[in-house]
Amino acid sequence: MIVLFNDTIHQAIKYLEENHPAEGKVYLHIAEGFDCIESPDGQKGFGCYIPAEKCIYLAGDLPELEEDAKETELAIVETLAHEYKHFMQHCEGRELDEEEAENFATQVLADFRKRGCDNGND
Repeated sequence: MIVLFNDTIHQAIKYLEENHPAEGKVYLHIAEGFDCIESPDGQKGFGCYIPAEKCIYLAGDLPELEEDAKETELAIVETLAHEYKHFMQHCEGRELDEEEAENFATQVLADFRKRGCDNGND
């Protein structure tokens, strides 16, 4: 069987599309086996959005959470929301704002948990 992503991430994508639609299309790449992503400017983190490619890259293996699969999934969802906000900013022709993206990700994760979206199965 080929699995592209787990149910929690699938639900997060659906949540973002339904509740925070953006113009255009963004491509999501989850780098399994990687614990960080290096952006074109050399910064390292759990994810990055590359405007020129309209791509979000996420690390699939977050090191400090490896023992708790559900928390790892939720950290990936939070990172996805952060990078998705950068995509939205880019679509709106605005500068990428880290503080705004972080606040958005925190709000999305809280709402995602409140709705029970994190109870899916792989």
